[in-house]
Amino acid sequence: LTYALKVTDVEDDKFGNMASGIKAMGRAARLWPNDLITLALSGAEAAVCYDGQFFFDTDHPCEDGTTQTNLHAGTSLTAANYITRRAAMMTRKGFDGKPLNVRASHIVVPPELEITAKRIVEADLAGYLQNAASTAVDSNVLRGTTKVMVIPELSALSTTSWYLADLSKPIKPFVMQFRVRPEAPTVLNRPNDQGVFEEGLIKVGTRARGAAGYGLWQLIDKCNA
Repeated sequence: LTYALKVTDVEDDKFGNMASGIKAMGRAARLWPNDLITLALSGAEAAVCYDGQFFFDTDHPCEDGTTQTNLHAGTSLTAANYITRRAAMMTRKGFDGKPLNVRASHIVVPPELEITAKRIVEADLAGYLQNAASTAVDSNVLRGTTKVMVIPELSALSTTSWYLADLSKPIKPFVMQFRVRPEAPTVLNRPNDQGVFEEGLIKVGTRARGAAGYGLWQLIDKCNA
């Protein structure tokens, strides 16, 4: 990520607070891994993972001939569906048939489902699970069972799909592998810098190298309404 500014425009203060732009570039560099992970998440229904199946699929094979699913249709975000999917994840097995002790740590949603998710796992009273006008006074036993993670980029994929993930394990559902971690922005603005002297340009840039990939499908479920 690199851009160039004319020295004369900077001298004439046509760019206002240049420092803010440099800070914004640094922030974009830090968020770049998130962009790659979100991209991997968006393509996971058509990307093959380690067992030869699509990462999100309905028939991941086990050694004993049975299959398991981490893709669910007709499963809108409700307290009942959350309870069912969370319980099912706890019984998930590895390829060898042994329990993996999966326990969902996060419910991952687009902004449109944030309040619904928080009513399910953050409300004090059960009456607020779905209906803010409810008068039920029973304690919400689901409170604190998972944390809500909101990813704005998910809105472009679906405003009704949600994910249940166990991010507590050393191995994650998705993997970010770096060749070069995002670097702090470099500013070439000294009079004897080549671009300034020869081209009349101040150059600002940062670099990183890496890729996102797929880890254990057993640690995340996708639910489509």
